Amino acid sequence: MSTLLAVDRRFGILGGGFGLYGWMPAIARFASGPIYTLRRYEQAVLARQELRQYYNRLLFVDDAQALMSQVDAIVCAQRPVDQYALVKKYCGAGWDGVFILEKPLAPTPKQAKEICDCIVASGNGILMGFSLQYTSWALNVAHIVKNSTDSEILIEWRFLAHHYANGLLTWKRHVDDGGGALRFYAIHLIGLLASLQEWQIDKVALLSDHAGDGGHLSQSSECTKAVVTMSSKGNHIQITCDSYWCSTSQFTVTASCAGCQVYEFRDQSPFPKAEQNYGQLLRFGEDARIPYLVYLLRNAERQKWAPNISIRDHISLWQMIERSVKP
Repeated sequence: MSTLLAVDRRFGILGGGFGLYGWMPAIARFASGPIYTLRRYEQAVLARQELRQYYNRLLFVDDAQALMSQVDAIVCAQRPVDQYALVKKYCGAGWDGVFILEKPLAPTPKQAKEICDCIVASGNGILMGFSLQYTSWALNVAHIVKNSTDSEILIEWRFLAHHYANGLLTWKRHVDDGGGALRFYAIHLIGLLASLQEWQIDKVALLSDHAGDGGHLSQSSECTKAVVTMSSKGNHIQITCDSYWCSTSQFTVTASCAGCQVYEFRDQSPFPKAEQNYGQLLRFGEDARIPYLVYLLRNAERQKWAPNISIRDHISLWQMIERSVKP
């Protein structure tokens, strides 16, 4: 496992969306050296006021192969199928750097396990972008789960996804591409809950409320809503993730015991828009998730970028959930 310090590590970015407005500012705060990325992203950086301040930190190259030859830590904030292909190509092939990957790791849990096992076997480092786990919202969920017995816990995420709000055709709509309410959104909650304890899956329903789908779901369909019921240590927990919610966004967790509500936490976003989180000051227009990404990077370096058990637990729980889906 590489033990390079942040000041020595050469970071690269693949992905012209969250890779630029999320990971690039985080890396700029974390490390002092240049950041490598693709030349085709240059105009996207210059077009956004909050990104232009990092322009002088960037070194542009022509293609992914040239990029990989220059770096020993690569952010891949692209489609899950692209992440899968990148790891399969470079893992165990002489490139011994760190993979910084977004969720989901791959389009399916089987493929995610495949590349995770590949990274572990090769000795490459890995970091998953589960930034939610370090928010106050997630810490409240963790507190409730760990301190409840014989309770009913409800976690509800209801929001209108950006692609539905803006009529965008994107892979994030489609289950077989790694999109949809479960694989793209609820995957955050799966990662969080998997890190807390072991679970038994009771029931899973994947639905589509999108016009034209008739409420039925196939692997190529748009999954707009996922409802997962699980149990552990006498507690029953139900997750509802609705990405086609045409009202005020709701991110709620409640716990009840013997029919009486004992805890409730509500917010309109799991990512607070406070100006300062984890000691990181956000500049105007910057994404609220940046401070949590910086924390992820620092924590990963302390752990020497080792694949930790929570990633495997996350994939295992994801597999269990998908196997429980009723056709």
